[in-house]
Amino acid sequence: MSDKNIEIMKQIIEEKKKKSSMQKSLKRAEKKKGTPRKGFNNTKSGGVFDK
Repeated sequence: MSDKNIEIMKQIIEEKKKKSSMQKSLKRAEKKKGTPRKGFNNTKSGGVFDK
């Protein structure tokens, strides 16, 4: 590729880097938003082996 094309590509890449750095980043949610829940207990019973 010619030097002119390489320079144009470098210029485009730099513009994209500037544009992406100017964007506001989204703030993350706080670590604790809810409360932990206990696991479900399996209450199924019955059958041949449950006597």
